[in-house]
This record gives sequence, structure tokens and C-alpha cells, in this order.
Amino acid sequence: MFQASFPVMTMVFKIPLYSGIHKGQRRWLADISIGAGRTDFSKQEEVDFLIQEMKAFTEHLKEHADLEERFIHPTLGGIVASCPRGIEAEHRTQHLDLEDLIKSLEMIKQMPKDHENLPKIGHEFYLALNRFVSTYLKHIDFEEDHVQQILFNDCTPEELLNIFKNILAAQPPPVLMANLKLMVSGLNLPETIGLFTMAKSLMPASTFQQMISYVSSSIEPQKWAMIQAQLGKN
Repeated sequence: MFQASFPVMTMVFKIPLYSGIHKGQRRWLADISIGAGRTDFSKQEEVDFLIQEMKAFTEHLKEHADLEERFIHPTLGGIVASCPRGIEAEHRTQHLDLEDLIKSLEMIKQMPKDHENLPKIGHEFYLALNRFVSTYLKHIDFEEDHVQQILFNDCTPEELLNIFKNILAAQPPPVLMANLKLMVSGLNLPETIGLFTMAKSLMPASTFQQMISYVSSSIEPQKWAMIQAQLGKN
């Protein structure tokens, strides 16, 4: 588990707890959907890659839901008691839906490559995947719009910061780095600068440098130069 002694911060704004990671998830799901649409289901290596991506996203989503339920929902439940229960039921359904989609791919993988219905079955998988995506997009829209507003209305900046710190601290370093990289993949430049600035203020120096070395390789050189220039001012 990632352990840190966080510095005391005076908050003048309220941290949105959902939008950064959800932007990364939307980006990832879009990539998976596009990849599924382009997959030739008669080619095992292409199906294997799709299975790998689906399994990785499923594992991420289970970890993500666990963090929400452990660190956000106790506070949310103290404001609107019924709200976490409905969200958590949706989480369980999402996990089952993803596992079913992976099982479908594994069955497709075992089919004869010249099966006359293989293209049709592959297309049915693609449609089922996108039904999941549409449902999940509605779920995270509800969290970002409705749930986040509840938290903004009833929590102080310091309370939201403490939730954010606990979410960071609960993630093992490899998971934390992967999630930060996922967030950066979906953020615009000002948001990315804001994320790095906050991380610099919250993380021990060694962990922040680890984050920099891991995440910066996925950022375009020109964009990274602009981020570095801003970080140098803070």
C-alpha cells in the first residue's frame, strides 16, 4: 500500500472527485470500441488483443468501484442515505456484464475460423460491448453531475481533499501510476497541469518523481515542455 505523510494544504477550491479518472475511462472505452469494430474475429491474435484489453479494463473498473465505495460512499451516505446503495448495485451489474463480454470473446476464440456465422457473432459482440459502454457513460455522468454536486453542496474543501488523499494513499504504486497515466490520457492541458501541480504538493518527492518518469513518456514532447514550465513556477 502506498503510504505518505501529506503536507497541510489550505484549500480555496473544491476538488472534483470523479471527472479526471472518468475522462480517462471514456478515452479507454472509446479505444476499445473502435478496436472491437475493426477486429477480424477469424484472426486469433486480434481476438487475443481484444480479450487482453477487456480484462485490463475490467480489473481497473473493479478497483475503481472499490475506491469509490470505500472512500466516497461513506460521506455520500451520510448526506443521502439511499444514494450509495443504488450506485453500488450498478457497479455489481457492470462487473457481471464485463465478465460476460469476456466469456463471449473466449467462446469466439474457440470457434472454427471458417465458421460461416463468425462475422455475424463478432458483430453481435461489438453491439453488446457498445450497449455496455452506453450504460456506463450514463452511470459516470450521474456521478459527475448529480453525486459530485451533492458533495460540493455539503462538504468543505478540506473534507473533499481528505477523501482525495485517502484515495491516493490506498492505491499500490503500480495501480496509482497506471491510474494517473489513464487520467492524463483524457485531460486537456490546463487540467493536466492542475493534476501534476496537485500531485507535486501532495506526494513525497520520490513518489512524484516516479510519477513523472512513468507518465511523461505518454505525453507529446511539446505538451510536456509546457507542463514542465508551469511546474517550475510552483
